[in-house]
Amino acid sequence: MRRFLFAFAALLFLQFAKADTLSTCPFVKMTAERLPDLHTPRSGHQTMLVGNEVTVFGGHTRGYVLTPTAEYFSEGRWHQLEMVYAHDNGLAVLLTSDSVLLAGGHEKNLGIGQSFEVEMYCPQTHTFEGFGCLDQKRAMAEGVQMADGQVAVSGNWYGDDGIEMFDPGCRKFRHVKDASVSRSYVHLLRIGDDEALVFSNMDRKGEPFDSVTVDRLKGEPFSVPLLREWRSACFPNSSVEGFIGDMSKGDYAYLMADKNDAGQLAIIEIRDTLFALLPTNAPIPVAGISGDTITYIPCLIADREAGRGYVVGTAPSCRYYVLAIDYQQRPAPITLFYTDPQAEQCVVSGTQPVLTPEGNLLICGGIQESNFQPLRSAWLLRVGAAAPEPSLSQGMLLAIVIATLASLALALYVYRTRRGQKVAATGTGANTEVLMQRINEVMQSQRLFLNSELRLEDVAKAIGTNRTALSNCINSHYGGQFKQFVNKYRVAYAQQLMLEKPDRKMLDVWTQSGFASESGFFRTFKAVTGLSPLEWKKLHTG
Repeated sequence: MRRFLFAFAALLFLQFAKADTLSTCPFVKMTAERLPDLHTPRSGHQTMLVGNEVTVFGGHTRGYVLTPTAEYFSEGRWHQLEMVYAHDNGLAVLLTSDSVLLAGGHEKNLGIGQSFEVEMYCPQTHTFEGFGCLDQKRAMAEGVQMADGQVAVSGNWYGDDGIEMFDPGCRKFRHVKDASVSRSYVHLLRIGDDEALVFSNMDRKGEPFDSVTVDRLKGEPFSVPLLREWRSACFPNSSVEGFIGDMSKGDYAYLMADKNDAGQLAIIEIRDTLFALLPTNAPIPVAGISGDTITYIPCLIADREAGRGYVVGTAPSCRYYVLAIDYQQRPAPITLFYTDPQAEQCVVSGTQPVLTPEGNLLICGGIQESNFQPLRSAWLLRVGAAAPEPSLSQGMLLAIVIATLASLALALYVYRTRRGQKVAATGTGANTEVLMQRINEVMQSQRLFLNSELRLEDVAKAIGTNRTALSNCINSHYGGQFKQFVNKYRVAYAQQLMLEKPDRKMLDVWTQSGFASESGFFRTFKAVTGLSPLEWKKLHTG
């Protein structure tokens, strides 16, 4: 009887919880303030917070003409500066010295060629100094400063690639490593004092790769099957803006916003060399407040103080949208901020948002339709104030009551039936029923099974127990080994992928489901379902 009551209560809880917390994303209205216009219309420029001043560097202006100018926002207006070079789609790296390293970009108007040109910006004096050249010509490159102060640089547009290092002491660049493939729209992520990842979904001509290879500054290359479907092709883009870790503690973690061919958005979490989808408590909206399609700019800005990431989107209704991800929770709660329709069409590319000291987002310049007609406009999207907490609905209140009763019923049942018996425990002494429930919750919410190299230790660490307790718990409750338990989730996820998109290639199904090999996928699938993947797909999708 107690088992029946508990099962019934748990079922009700799941239904109410799913209906109230997993099905919809709350929409919250925000204001969009039109700031004074830039002096120069521009796109392909770099935007960053230097000191407390939002500063834009280079790019091209109307007619697709290079502009060797910069601007910083202070005292309510933009102040224009003359640069040494233009750096249209060049790289900009904020150094620990507070200076900004600027390098490369297109050699000519119309986005043609690459350049060697390098200069340094001093924010204290608002001056530029040209001093040297890159090891090789580059456009659409990216750089990141390492622990020893040197800057790693990689990426190129319509040119060969490689990894080079800049030494601020002698102000020289040197080639350090060949790239396994030449890339544009590159991501360069520091994952250690002297280690970094270099990858992109796009080749040097902006065409998607069939498979994504990640280079390492020190280690060997590796592939990431997850990035076959989810792509990030936003430039200018600074990958460090998505950093959510703590370098002082050796925690190197990033969030990245990627889109698939259908225009859907996903948030990918990168920790060390592991790539995984970040679970959210609701599907990411693709339709806005008025039902029109949201086009997201796949550039994620992290506010580490608030524990929130932002992705800006626009819509034909001339509204700005901002997807907010509270990434410190699992699954991560999401909120969609929206504005009233604006008097003019919104920016769609050619610029990147920047986080202001107040925690708002500023967007300046960019394009709406053509690189020949960039914009001067600047917008402040006020997301800094915390979103209002949604009120508890009747269903959610009932779910909480039922969950409490269910927990009490479970505790009573376990106490009476297991009293006097020795149970496998975690480090805090919890019983195996609760431990098994926690294992399933973490597997589902964090989708740990998508990691093809998932180990027993990884799951134990995620739930805060030891590998022995975890192994004993899975063996006693599941009746099988850890690998079989994980593969059950992988098969279920593969089935979901085939149902969602029947024309999806089987190669994509098994690589995106966490299997390490095709043979392992087919063998495991048949062992679990009694059918081959193709037989199961035909039976369920016709």
